[in-house]
Amino acid sequence: AFEEGLLSEPWNLQITNSEQITIFAESQILYGHFSILFYFTFFFILKIVSKIFKNTNIIYQQLINSFIFVLFFDWITGFGLDFFSINVIYSSLFLIIIIFTTVVLQKFKR
Repeated sequence: AFEEGLLSEPWNLQITNSEQITIFAESQILYGHFSILFYFTFFFILKIVSKIFKNTNIIYQQLINSFIFVLFFDWITGFGLDFFSINVIYSSLFLIIIIFTTVVLQKFKR
């Protein structure tokens, strides 16, 4: 921009810029020392969800487990809670569409 005449003087960067904030940094900012309670709550919810679907069809169970593990990985390596919550919504809709489609197709086969 300086070479094109858009800036009156060159712009020297003195600081770095990071656009990714991990869940660990965000929970530390939001909850401080109580962020460990946030992690325990999240892991408890994961445990409950995995036990809810324990007695379902094995294919659906594997789909749901894969869904949970992919979202867990995205939560750990993602861009924070806002990105994670939107990712959960989109992935849940996709999972519901897949399960609904298979149930409907199985009923039409009969």
